[in-house]
This record gives sequence, C-alpha cells and structure tokens, in this order.
Amino acid sequence: MVSAGELLLLVGLVLAVAATGGFSQTNHLVTAPQTTQFLEIGSNFKATCMIINTTEVTADDLYWKLSETTVSKELYTKLNESAISVTIPVTSGQSEWLFCRAKKGKSPYVFLNTGKFMYGVLLKKGYPPGKPENVSCVAVQEKTTISSTFRCDWATVGRQTSDVRTKYTLNVVVIHIRNYSVSTEGTHAQVEFVDTYPHFMTLEIWVEAHNMLGKIESERITQDANSFVKTNPPSDIKVISEKYFPTSPLMNWTQPIDKSYGKLKYEIRFCTIGSPNWTYVPKGDIATDIQSFRLQSLQPYTEYITQVRCQLGHWSDWSGTTMKTAEDRPTSKPDVWRTIAEVDGKNERRVQFISKDPVFANGRIITFDIKIQEQKNDNLQWDTILVNGSESSDGQRVITILKDMLLADLRPVRLCVTANNSVGTSPMASLFISAKGHEDPPVKGLKVWSAEGKLWLQWTPPNGPDLSEYVVEWVSGDQTDWQRENKNTRRTAIK
Repeated sequence: MVSAGELLLLVGLVLAVAATGGFSQTNHLVTAPQTTQFLEIGSNFKATCMIINTTEVTADDLYWKLSETTVSKELYTKLNESAISVTIPVTSGQSEWLFCRAKKGKSPYVFLNTGKFMYGVLLKKGYPPGKPENVSCVAVQEKTTISSTFRCDWATVGRQTSDVRTKYTLNVVVIHIRNYSVSTEGTHAQVEFVDTYPHFMTLEIWVEAHNMLGKIESERITQDANSFVKTNPPSDIKVISEKYFPTSPLMNWTQPIDKSYGKLKYEIRFCTIGSPNWTYVPKGDIATDIQSFRLQSLQPYTEYITQVRCQLGHWSDWSGTTMKTAEDRPTSKPDVWRTIAEVDGKNERRVQFISKDPVFANGRIITFDIKIQEQKNDNLQWDTILVNGSESSDGQRVITILKDMLLADLRPVRLCVTANNSVGTSPMASLFISAKGHEDPPVKGLKVWSAEGKLWLQWTPPNGPDLSEYVVEWVSGDQTDWQRENKNTRRTAIK
C-alpha cells in the first residue's frame, strides 16, 4: 500500500525528470533524494528509486547497495511496479554511496547498458552541533589604554565528523551602537571594535554553532564592557622593611591604568623564598584604588617573595619582588649541648659547651653571653663569646663552640646562655652537668637502622624519675650534632 505522501513524491519526481529531460536520454533509474545528503548518526534514512522511460525492468528487478554491501530485502518497501524504497540505519561516520541498481540478467539491453540502470546518492554522516559552553571574553591593556581587539574563547560540546564540520560564529553587540560577528572552525575568535574600546557601554555576547544538521546558540552574556577588561599588573613594586616594624613591611606600587577607567581592586600574597605555599592577605583588609599596603605577621630577618595583582574586570597577572625583613630581638632560646671526654690519670673530664643559634634568631647572632656556675654560686660574671663566621647558606643552624674546659669529676655545674643579635637578647637557656657517677640512667635497648634514605633509632625509656626530654647525639666525621625529642618519643629519624 502506497501512502498519499509517497504517491505525491513519485508524481513530483516524474514531473521533474520530464521537465529537465536529463534522465530520459541517459538514465532509466532515478532516486529521491538525488543530491548529497547530510545525515545524523543514529537516525534512519529513507530513499526511493523509480524506473523511468523503459519497460525492461520492474520494481522486482531492483536492489540497493550501500558501498560494497547489498542491503537486506527486509529493509525494502515496494511502492508499485516501477518504484521501490529502502530505510537504512545511519551508523558509522564514514561517507558512503547508496546505489539503486537493476539486475543485469534481466535482458541483453540491461546487461549492455548497466550504467543506465544504476543511480546513487552520497551519504555524509555526522552530528548536530552541541551548545557552546563556558564563553569567556577579554580585552587586554596596550600601553596606557585598553585594546580595541576583543577576544572570546569557548568550549565545544558534542562530537564532529570530517564530513559534517561544525562552524562557530561569535556575535558581539554594543547595545544601541553596533553589531559585530566573525566565523571560525576553532574555539576562539576576536572582533575589532571601531575606533576605541567601548568603556561603560553594555555588551551582549553569544556564540552560534552551526553545521549541515542544525544550529544552536550559547547562553547570552549581557554585561558592562569594563567587566571584560584585563589590565597590566601593577608596576614598580617596592617593599620597605623598617627597623621599628620588622614584621610589617610597607608595600608600594604604581597602578597600571588611569583612574578614569574605574577603581581597581587588589589582591596581595607572599611566601618565604623556596616555599610552595602562599599566604593571601584577606580581601576584606584591602581597600580599592590604593597604591600601598602594610603587610602583617611576617617573620623578622626572612627573605620573602611579595606579589600583587589588580582587577577592573578580569584579574591581571601577578607582579612582585623579593625582600628581606628587618632584624628583631631573638624570641627563642639557643640550643645548648656539651661533649664530655675522659682525661687519663686525672679526676677530671674535658667538657666542651656548644650551641646552635635560636630557631627564631630573627637576625644574625653576633655574640653569646655565658655563665658557668656551681649550684650554690650565682654571683659569677657573664662572659661574652664572639661568633666568628657568617650565617649558614644551606639552611642548617650554625654550631658555635662556647667554652672548652676541664671539669672536676665531683664538680656539678650549670651553664646559662643567651644569644644576641644587633637588636637584642634572646631568652636564657641552661644546661646542667652532674657530678661523675650521678648522671641520669641511659636508655635501654637502643636500636639503629637505615630505611627510606634515613637513619632510624628506637629505644626503651630508662628506669628512674620522669624525664623532660631526650637528646639524640651523633658524630659525622669530626662534627658533633644533636636533636631534641619529646619525652614520650620512642622512635625517631636523624634530621
């Protein structure tokens, strides 16, 4: 049974062929549609083949081929004695020819005129365009003004094939003034504003994706033109570290663009040199339209990278400089220790008192003040030990020999030490040396092994009174070093 729609299609096709006269002399088969078809992958495609100007064949003699494969007769529909249709699923993304052909063995005429008994339509396959997403636009600063070049980027959605390529049209409208559009096959494009950038005017922006299977628009963006501006970063960054404000240096900069374009917001961050972790100044603490800011809570006598960026629409890149904060008084104790060696034939020990700079030296330690006193004598004068050499360049704390002396076996003493830089004096550290034979008991079951590129230690606490801490001491070559561990520690690695 032929539907009314299919009958009208066949009548129209016959009239078209008769009007052109093109097929009456050359072809006895013609298809509808006749021209190249762009098809959506996943859909079905229907074509009709009709016999014209011959009685050599009927619809029963026709068959369909898709590329080199004969289409199954289950997909055919006989419309009448001179017309047959086929419905095929559109699967792969490769271009293919769909041919309607007549069987060669029907008659000598058909065999000798094979070319007149075949007709094909080229099938090009693809997908409708997807809706462009994440449209973002920017106009950058050139010298002292904003460039008239306006660039937009977007993300594509959906798949494409080589036969059905999606193109994009960027549309930028300066409301009530002018429309701009430019097409591309990529994911970005730019328009050139006439004369100058349209500051303080409203822009409407959208991207249209289109191909042979349809078109679709992105969401439209309607915003003030200044919201798309990206200025240069602030310049001439200077950080002033003042003697009386060692933790609060003053940061100055020059803004990149004239204030007539709008008030700039700022963002500031800093970190110690070599650190991957930035500290950001809370945005609520930074006023708009400023050119200086006093940083807070930095460490004294420390090298920092400080950076600032600004925003009119988009954030600018960061710009910055390196600086070193001023010295301050040491805020932690020096780390004092001792080495003890027996003296042959004498009731004495050779004791060497040594110290590491305070963890928070807050400057270069230039002297240590020491006092060595017996338990019942607190009236001794302090001695000053000059520190020779410079600061360690590898981050290690410098070890200073404070005093080398002979100490009677039965003489207990206490060492008191403070460290000094150019600003002030640290809190006092002390170390008690017991009389020989009255030392605290040693730890038990000490084990040492290497693993993971480190030297590990494990021990059992000694019997006796509660301890305040442990000291792990080691010697490398002729250099003695040590580290302190919490009284609850039972295992550690040498740092």
